[in-house]
Amino acid sequence: MTGPALFERAKPGGRIVVAKVAEYNGSRFLDIREWVAGEGEPTATRKGVTIPLEAMRPLGEALIAGAGGMPPGGALPAA
Repeated sequence: MTGPALFERAKPGGRIVVAKVAEYNGSRFLDIREWVAGEGEPTATRKGVTIPLEAMRPLGEALIAGAGGMPPGGALPAA
């Protein structure tokens, strides 16, 4: 089962980066993947990353801290 796109960004050459929540073997993940336009519907490529949803908060905190937007150990707003 795959949900609707949470984020899409067009790239040159008919490629697009799509982020969506996907489910595999009963577990939910954030899937960020490059898709290519072909004949008919776009096709997912192997270029991407799949992140367990339970890892999203620590990952988000690390990214924000790394960008200088929040001190390490700072808290994101409650989900």
